Amino acid sequence: MAVKLLATLLLIGFLLFGLSSTEYSSESGIFPPKENCNITLEQAQQISNNSILIPTCLPDGYEMQSMCLVNGTSEGPDFAGYSQLIYTNETCAFFVEEDFSGTKEFTFEAPASDDDVEHKEITINGCEGEMRIYHEEAMEICWDTNGIRVSVLSHNLEMNELVRIAESMK
Repeated sequence: MAVKLLATLLLIGFLLFGLSSTEYSSESGIFPPKENCNITLEQAQQISNNSILIPTCLPDGYEMQSMCLVNGTSEGPDFAGYSQLIYTNETCAFFVEEDFSGTKEFTFEAPASDDDVEHKEITINGCEGEMRIYHEEAMEICWDTNGIRVSVLSHNLEMNELVRIAESMK
């Protein structure tokens, strides 16, 4: 879980400090290297031990830039793996993370004090979840579906757009 927590903290930092999409890569040091990073969705689906959900509805101009996959062999018997998908347009990015370790309590702690994070309950396709708004700049939607913890993060998309992406995950 330490690698996933570090990657999530780095995602939030990426969102809050507005690094451009061209500055992201596993080699840049922004994210730690992973066993299967910068692979295509097709490659990930072939080597994954899990079904990978992807958004079927993207905002105009966004395309998948990168994907990282960690299968469940590297962090112990309760770790089933996770994936990170990065979608970008010319200037911005949003991220989709999937934790295949099953439904658990939300354990991620933001790098800000809790006073700086607004929490709202949300329902995505009939599944209860949580929206977190960090410093009024970045938003994250987290929910559990079919044993997968899904998280969609962005600093530039409107709430309704983030919900639309989340609801389109298939």
